[in-house]
Amino acid sequence: MKTLAIAAGIVAASLTALAPAGIAASNEIAIINRIAYEGRHGDLDRCIKVGPMHITVENHTRNRTAYIYESDNCTGTAAGMVAPGAKGAAYGTTVVFKKPSGIGSFMR
Repeated sequence: MKTLAIAAGIVAASLTALAPAGIAASNEIAIINRIAYEGRHGDLDRCIKVGPMHITVENHTRNRTAYIYESDNCTGTAAGMVAPGAKGAAYGTTVVFKKPSGIGSFMR
């Protein structure tokens, strides 16, 4: 009986290690104007052109801040900013998600 309990514990621990939560944790998602963009496909690593229009961002990432720009190449002064785990909107043309690179600075 004790052997069966130990075997069951090993199987449970193995299945926990393979659980979808590990896969989901590596995939970040953002929703821009009701269209989903996924980190595992590289969507969040590039400048995303969606406008010019009123842009709504649902930022479901862990550590990427979304910046909304009025330019075609995600440069200049940001028209809006959406923190990780938040929802926000601004008028713009492009959106880029930046990870913190250190204290007080950001990188793509």
